[in-house]
Amino acid sequence: MRTCIIGLFLLAIAAGGASAQDTRPKTSAGDRALLFSFNGFGDFGVNGSTAGSAPLTFFGIDTTFNIRLLSPIYGFGIKYYLGDNVALRASLGLGSSTVSIPRSEDTTGRTDDVTDLILGVTPGLEFHLVNTGPVTAYTGIFASFSGSWNFSGDKEDTIAGSTTRSYSSFGGGAVFGVEYFPWNSISLGAEYQLGVSVSSSSTERKGESTDGPGYFDIGIGAFAVQLGVYF
Repeated sequence: MRTCIIGLFLLAIAAGGASAQDTRPKTSAGDRALLFSFNGFGDFGVNGSTAGSAPLTFFGIDTTFNIRLLSPIYGFGIKYYLGDNVALRASLGLGSSTVSIPRSEDTTGRTDDVTDLILGVTPGLEFHLVNTGPVTAYTGIFASFSGSWNFSGDKEDTIAGSTTRSYSSFGGGAVFGVEYFPWNSISLGAEYQLGVSVSSSSTERKGESTDGPGYFDIGIGAFAVQLGVYF
C-alpha cells in the first residue's frame, strides 16, 4: 500500500511536470499562501503547519513525563511576501483538552479533572535567491517557542493536592530549502534547518516546585514535505 501511494505521488508530480514548465514561483510582493504539512507516506495525511513540539504525555499518550519523547504541534500556517523574494512566514498551534473522571465511592459528585494546554509559535523570514523554471531556492532564519502545561488534582484535596507539570522550549536558526510549483497556485517544499534549542521542565505538587531536566540541543534537521496553497 505504501509503495502504491508513493508511486501515485510521483506520478502526480510527473503529470504536473508538463504544466510546471509554464509556471513560475510566486515570490512577488503581496503573494500569500496557506501552509500545510504531510505526516508521511504511510497514509499521506495532510496536517496543519508545524508550529513546535510537546512531550507525548500532553497528547493523551500514557507515558512517564519525558521531555525527550516529543510530538509535533500542528496549527495554522501562513506565508506573506513583504517584498519581491522576501517572505514572512509564521505558524501558530494552540490546543486545550480536559478530562473529568468521577471519583469512586464519592457521593458528592466531585470529579478529578486533568487539563492539558499546548502552544507553539514559529515565525521566520525567507530570502529567495534563485528562481529556475518552476523551482525557487531560498535561505532564511526562524525562531520557535513551544509550551505545554498539565493541570491535575484538586487544590481543595488536602491529601493528594494538585499537580502542575510544565514544559517550555526556545529555539532558532537558519533554513535552506527549495519550493517547487507543479501548478500556478500549488507548491511543494522541503528544507534543511540548522538550529539550536533550549528546553526545560518542572513539576509543582501541593505548592512545592521541582525542576525537571533541561536540555541544550544543536544540529541539522530536515523539514518534511510542505504544501503551499496560494490565494
